Amino acid sequence: MPGLGCTSADHETQVEIAQPGQYRRKRPQVECMQGSKRVVDNAHRHPPRSFRILDVAKVATLIAITMSDPKSSDYMNGSCFCGLIKWKADVSKITLSAYCHCTFCQRTTGGPYVHTTHHPSSSISFTGLEHAQSSEWKPRKHKKRCGECGAPFASYSMDRENWSVWSSGWQRDHDGMIIGWERIRPTCHQFAGTMQMSVKELGELPVYEGYEGKSKRLDQN
Repeated sequence: MPGLGCTSADHETQVEIAQPGQYRRKRPQVECMQGSKRVVDNAHRHPPRSFRILDVAKVATLIAITMSDPKSSDYMNGSCFCGLIKWKADVSKITLSAYCHCTFCQRTTGGPYVHTTHHPSSSISFTGLEHAQSSEWKPRKHKKRCGECGAPFASYSMDRENWSVWSSGWQRDHDGMIIGWERIRPTCHQFAGTMQMSVKELGELPVYEGYEGKSKRLDQN
């Protein structure tokens, strides 16, 4: 300003909260000496601007939904609880989708049953599998659990070269629903001899003593 001795007091751009979900930049102020008084030269200040912070989680979910649209792809994605181990499966190659009530599934997951989908090894791929803990819970069948979060996510049969994936790990949308659920929906209940609920509680799906189509059906006279 003419006639004033002006010095730049703060040329660094800082950020302060303006209101929830928004930020406003602090503008540099130029302090000027007018006699013995220090004044702020408002002419050097710029109009305040603000921008809204994007909800990164929602954006990521929308991208995931778009990439995993069951109408446009045969593939579905999943992971363990912490995400260290991930998988991608061609769900058009699934050989079985069922609620399993066997004692192995009950005792290794802590639930009364699990929803399992069976995949030929050629139709599913994993990343981070080196972080999995493996235990032989049946001859030549190994249960897999994440070594970091501890979540059980699958088992592998060496004889059949087949993966059994538990549905809790499939990718979900922002409402918590499995993306592509209609493509892996269970078709029956199996190993009902050790089920921890009544047939009436199971709904309308057929109930088998063992595997579907290979054992006695229990919900028919």
